Amino acid sequence: MKTPYVSLLAAAAALFASGCADLFPSAVRSNPYAWRPQLPVSATLDDVATGTRPLRSDDRVAVTLHATALDGPQRHEDIVDGAGYITLPLINDVRVGGLTTSEAEKVIADTYMKSGIYNKIAVTVVCQDMIQEQTYSVTGEMSKRGLFPYKEGMTLLEAVIQAGDLTKFANGTVVLTRNGVSTTYDLDRIRRGKDSDPLIRPRDIIEAKPKWM
Repeated sequence: MKTPYVSLLAAAAALFASGCADLFPSAVRSNPYAWRPQLPVSATLDDVATGTRPLRSDDRVAVTLHATALDGPQRHEDIVDGAGYITLPLINDVRVGGLTTSEAEKVIADTYMKSGIYNKIAVTVVCQDMIQEQTYSVTGEMSKRGLFPYKEGMTLLEAVIQAGDLTKFANGTVVLTRNGVSTTYDLDRIRRGKDSDPLIRPRDIIEAKPKWM
């Protein structure tokens, strides 16, 4: 049998727990960033191709601060969180989600100067994910291999020519891989107008096959 003192403590604990539940709604407990503004909708392909799309959640960014000649440039890397924030030295969280890299540079510089930390500062913001989104990769029997700049409306043949075209050891076919799906194309037939020349997309992988395969 519980004593009145124990029952009183239990009732007080229940009342306190009930009050705490009201202070911390379920949405806030499950998502600590729920109160922060939402990011804009995804950018269009044109924005991605021109490098003007806004920064978005999970983007990897490198911020370089050019404040004093004595200290030299300071580089900091972070990932844009679910509410569009990154963390930087001395000024903590700065919201860059929804901004282009140029706009983010201005916001970061203004934040440092308004905080009185620096009288003058130059900021460079680079998004590694955005760089990858604006390129396609080439491998196999190609004159040049690696990443090449993507342009809106670029075709497979144009992409191959930009990479220096096939080597003399190529058999004339290339494999285009997009989102894990691979398709083989005969470049000789495309050049002769026998087959259509497909459009490529950012992050496509083009592999030129050798003659012995």
